[in-house]
Amino acid sequence: MKDKSLEREKIIKKYEVANDTRKFEIDLFWKRSLFFWGFIASVFVGYAYFYDKNPVISTLIANFGLVCSLCWTLANRGSKYWQENWEIHVTKIEDQVTGPLYKINNPRLKKGFWGAWRYSVSKLAIALSDYVILIWVFIVVTQVVSYMSIEVLLITVFTVIYSMLILIKGRTNIKKVGENG
Repeated sequence: MKDKSLEREKIIKKYEVANDTRKFEIDLFWKRSLFFWGFIASVFVGYAYFYDKNPVISTLIANFGLVCSLCWTLANRGSKYWQENWEIHVTKIEDQVTGPLYKINNPRLKKGFWGAWRYSVSKLAIALSDYVILIWVFIVVTQVVSYMSIEVLLITVFTVIYSMLILIKGRTNIKKVGENG
């Protein structure tokens, strides 16, 4: 009897930790987005300021905006990954603790244009961050074509290489439990 009670407590604790961590990941998602938007908005202002004044500085700023936006979209995807990871933990345990909660999708209460629609807010944020990347790519390409110089080319080539390194090396290393290193 005591073993069943202890096992039940462990399941409840596991459920609570998974659910709290899921909520924490959602909160971090929005905090990270706000952090990146601060940088990106500042970069847009800086780019606009230097646009006609100094092509090398405006190219440097545009490339920085591109890297910030790349990091933002990757951070969004990483946050979404971990949120979904913890949702899977919750849905695996929830039947034993609360019954199905996350597994049930209720029908929309109000239909039509002004009613609720089933969109993922985090996926929309990811789409927006991707769109901002495309804007920066357009700006950087325009800079390179308009102000072809060795400085502009070097800055942009460095940004492309650095972005590739971010894509390759920025991934989380997931190790198996008990694995060293």
